[in-house]
Amino acid sequence: MKKIGQIVLGMALIGALGACSTLGSGYSTEKHYITDSKKPLWVDSPAAWSAKHPGQRWFQGTATGVDDESLARQDAKISAFAQISDQIRDTVHSYFNSARTLDSAHAGDYSVETEKAIESGTLSVSRAVISGAKVDRFWRRLYWQRWAPGAPREYSRDEYCLVSMSDRAYEKTLYDTLNTVRKEVRDPRARHVLDFMRKHYLNDLNGHK
Repeated sequence: MKKIGQIVLGMALIGALGACSTLGSGYSTEKHYITDSKKPLWVDSPAAWSAKHPGQRWFQGTATGVDDESLARQDAKISAFAQISDQIRDTVHSYFNSARTLDSAHAGDYSVETEKAIESGTLSVSRAVISGAKVDRFWRRLYWQRWAPGAPREYSRDEYCLVSMSDRAYEKTLYDTLNTVRKEVRDPRARHVLDFMRKHYLNDLNGHK
């Protein structure tokens, strides 16, 4: 028994030494931020920023790990405008669900396929018809990384872009998006749904009829 206990203890020690060796030889990527300033409120807490700046819609885009400033800003801007399209799609999704409840006489038109077709068209069209959205500001965080001990530093940045859009401009984009999707769609069920949505949710937008 004593011999068996010694063997077990020896194996445990070997295992412990092996674990220490593995942990000791491991290397975590070094990452050092050069930018001293804290993240602004619109980056750190977009909801709090929106609450402090009512009357506008705010969209934030991000580009991470880009070494070129102009490319980083371009990517961050594209990301922010994509957020506008996503919100347009979400609004249309909300309209679709409400219309399905109100338009019970045409319940068969509100299928999953119809919803997907409308939302897919909404995303692609809205990117082309966005109007009134403006870049408000940028903020970037510079840093360098080292992937292995003694390796050269690699400098990069995370870029943030804030885009503003008035409620009026958002409504116009939403209206123009649905109008364009309605012209392009071929499925009669989707056409009926779009007509119903425009009539009940968009025709009260002055100047967009």
